Amino acid sequence: MVHRSHYGASEQPVLFHSGQTRGKRRRQGGGLPRHGHVVRPGSFLWPSQKGPGIRVCGPRLLVPRSTESVSTKTRPKHPRTEVPSTDRNLGDLKEEPKTLKTPAWNPGSLRACLFDFGGTLDADGVTWQERFFRIYDKNGIRPDREVFRRAFYAADDALIAKGTLRGAGIGETLARQVDLVLDALGLPDTPSTVRDAIVGEFLGDIQRTIERNKPILARLRARYRLGVVSNFYGNLEEVCADLGISTFFDCLVDSSLVGAMKPDPLIFRAALDRMSLKPEETLFIGDNVTRDLEGAKALGMPHVWLSGDTHGGLGPCCPGDPVIRSLPEVLSVLERGWAAGTEEGRP
Repeated sequence: MVHRSHYGASEQPVLFHSGQTRGKRRRQGGGLPRHGHVVRPGSFLWPSQKGPGIRVCGPRLLVPRSTESVSTKTRPKHPRTEVPSTDRNLGDLKEEPKTLKTPAWNPGSLRACLFDFGGTLDADGVTWQERFFRIYDKNGIRPDREVFRRAFYAADDALIAKGTLRGAGIGETLARQVDLVLDALGLPDTPSTVRDAIVGEFLGDIQRTIERNKPILARLRARYRLGVVSNFYGNLEEVCADLGISTFFDCLVDSSLVGAMKPDPLIFRAALDRMSLKPEETLFIGDNVTRDLEGAKALGMPHVWLSGDTHGGLGPCCPGDPVIRSLPEVLSVLERGWAAGTEEGRP
């Protein structure tokens, strides 16, 4: 799925040292930490060199490296938005806590593979928002890209807030998404033939990709335990069953049901706990550097980046991370193994 950016293109996020309390910062005269982090209410800040991770309440805060300009912003209703290609990703941080270092691994050390859903299992690294934008354009609806982005996010937030998709299959999920996007674009009278064409093409693309990936999942299932960790609408189980892939997985973790969303380590931990796994023996495969890879990295999970054609020049979160262009390529990654920082990443 897709998520709104946590910080702007010109803002470089830095880690907030949890050992500094608000009172301590005030006594030091700054009023704000020298280094900060964009956070959302109830989110978990990753551990730092100065102390353990902490849970944060209240509005999110970004403290730039220069304390001369401080930006405070209100957290969006739901971070189900993609990270634009112009954003800096957390892998660019100069001060990276040692606790986040991903251990070297090889196929023999792995017991399980976890996957993202949207953009990973159902597409080759391209987000729902981008795929919908292309299909709308093909069907004669050509809004400005930024206008469409906002409409898509508004629809996504509404689906989460209402919780009306629980129990819905993939077809109904897509139809509701299209209806809400058209409403947000000010096009509520769009003919049903156009709506059906958009849903049909998107669904067809998903089904073709899933069918291609089923033999890959079957081969992986023969050697590893499998699971899905997705920021979704509360109906991930129904959607996977609808697409005929639920039997491949030992667990399906849906953010709307567990109350935490990637990159929050809690959602990854939920999958590990359900499967009785350790982070270092579990490989994560995802298409988003910030949500998927940085989230997995926070727990010490090895990870593979499924990079599509819209990554905008971003690199993997760690030097030497394996990079693939389609899910079948993960087989070659597992066959040859990987040692962090020793290879270019491309299998």
